[in-house]
Amino acid sequence: MNTLVHEGLTFILPIANQASCLGAAIPAWLTVLGRLQRPVQVILINDGSTDDTPERLAQMEVSKAIAEFTEKPDQTVDILHFENAQGYGSCLREGISLAREPLIFYTGLESAYTPGEIRLLLDHQQKLETEYSIKIHLINGFRSYAKMPPLTRRIHQLKTVLLRLGLNYQPRDLPGWFGWKWYLSSMIYNQIFGVALGDVFSKFRLLRRELFDRIQLQSKSEFVHIEIAAKATFLECYMDEIPIAERPGPFPIQPYREALQVSFSQDRRQVFSYPQFRSPIKPNLLPEVVPESQENLSLPEQQNH
Repeated sequence: MNTLVHEGLTFILPIANQASCLGAAIPAWLTVLGRLQRPVQVILINDGSTDDTPERLAQMEVSKAIAEFTEKPDQTVDILHFENAQGYGSCLREGISLAREPLIFYTGLESAYTPGEIRLLLDHQQKLETEYSIKIHLINGFRSYAKMPPLTRRIHQLKTVLLRLGLNYQPRDLPGWFGWKWYLSSMIYNQIFGVALGDVFSKFRLLRRELFDRIQLQSKSEFVHIEIAAKATFLECYMDEIPIAERPGPFPIQPYREALQVSFSQDRRQVFSYPQFRSPIKPNLLPEVVPESQENLSLPEQQNH
């Protein structure tokens, strides 16, 4: 008999002008989440979309999938609509503030993510926590469907050898490739913020909610992915990453088009110069108990001479 109790999960999906793929993506995600055999809270956030996203979220196929998903008492769906665009980071911060479950997973619709691969992250986290008796606060899904060009892989291998010999530093191998801008940015953030993740921009990430008892998110833009990893690194949290998305996903992808141009560089400068954390939560201290034998204890009265 399986007595393992699975922790509840809050699923957060910000959406910005991605109406054309919602009819396929939302039912696909709800189907997978409904089979996880754990409490699931789904939070869909419309980030001020100027297309017909609100109408698509209310159409028959999406409404039917939501109705079937919420038939179980421990499965809920909340849909938030921002009248004006707030940015991916702001949407994620709002979703985290509403999260009820101990685990948080967030994703996007603009890459070849496959809903079923969320099980890989959940299983990997459970395996590490069981094996090492520790809490894993972050599991990152590394997109691996785009392979590194041969010449670029040779350059990366040469850089790896030089870093190992010169600085005794072993960089991670890159199972995926998304261009030089992505590669150089990842390397810079690895060095500046100490982020030991290969795909720091991935939107396929599993987190522990308690992490945000200490982390105060500042980013409005997609710099939020780097901010979370950097602050978790500073707090010496345990994290890991595994390859995902080795092949195209099951539904069409569409870029996250923010109606508001949020400054990525401004968020980076703010987080680097003025990082904000929350103070540790102090444990509730029980009032001091005075033993009965000492309750009425007093100094002896002085005798008059």
